[in-house]
Amino acid sequence: TLQREGATPLPWCDGWQIQADSGALKMSSRPGLRELHAWLVEASHGGLVVRQEAVSMVPAALLHIKPGHKVLDMCASPGSKTTQALEAVHGDGGAEDTAAGGLVVANDTDARRARLLIRRCAALGELTDRLAVTQHDATKFPNVLAPCRREHVRE
Repeated sequence: TLQREGATPLPWCDGWQIQADSGALKMSSRPGLRELHAWLVEASHGGLVVRQEAVSMVPAALLHIKPGHKVLDMCASPGSKTTQALEAVHGDGGAEDTAAGGLVVANDTDARRARLLIRRCAALGELTDRLAVTQHDATKFPNVLAPCRREHVRE
């Protein structure tokens, strides 16, 4: 039904693109588009769907985030990229993915935006057990690199 209403699949990020803004969907004379808008609103509030521009999906898609990866998002709010990263780190939730671990650290310098980020990610429920939200100046973010042994350093 998404394709019938003009949505285009985005196979590079397992997403869909609708060429209409929220107001156009809500006020459409086509019943299918109004129903799609109502579903999107409900699914967004329940954490089932995250609405964002296609360009915002590019970073997570290019990074090929997998279960077990550690992700640091230094400019995380409003949270679209962060939610994608959390979903990827979590995988399908199977025992192998759970054992792999993984973590997303989401940072924003502004306290108000960091709260928005927390609210948006909270809709993901149990996926947030792999999330740490920080509010820090990204240019002076603490060194997160673990000390390495000499034999791991290339000369």
